[in-house]
Amino acid sequence: MSKQQMRLRFIEGGEGGGTPAPNPDPAPTPEAGDQHLGDAGKRALDAERATVKDLKAQLAAAKAAAPASKETPKEPAKAPEGGGDEVTTRLAELEKQLNAEKEAREIAEVSALRTRLTAGKLPPEIAELITGTTEEEITAQIDKLAPHIKSGPAPNPQQGNPSQGRGGSLAAGRDRYKQSHSS
Repeated sequence: MSKQQMRLRFIEGGEGGGTPAPNPDPAPTPEAGDQHLGDAGKRALDAERATVKDLKAQLAAAKAAAPASKETPKEPAKAPEGGGDEVTTRLAELEKQLNAEKEAREIAEVSALRTRLTAGKLPPEIAELITGTTEEEITAQIDKLAPHIKSGPAPNPQQGNPSQGRGGSLAAGRDRYKQSHSS
């Protein structure tokens, strides 16, 4: 057989008729397991599985530690079934991280707003009880609570008033002392 005939035989599917030549490198089937990967491929797959397991554990811990908020954050796009797309998985992780950071920033901003608006108007113990999330809500709560809060000691009614001669002189005070301490 010449070279040209060999090429034609390969292209046309062989001399024996319409049966195609067997595929020399068949695609691995899921039933074949990880045997087709070789040692390096198995190590890489094991490392990737360990990383995914760690990330899932971190995500579960973060969800458990995060306080329940009024609004649920927008869910990031989910990875397609099959889970082999690393870019989509990484994008989903980054979106989750971004949503968590946005929520933390909003909480910090509301806390700073409460602190700024309650400074000098309410004691810190009472300021912790303010629950508003917008400036209008916080101001309304402060205006409602402020009249009921007494700040500082009660004023002394005698402070600033002259004695108007009711105390007497030093000699009169000395005489009263002698009378009360003599027996």
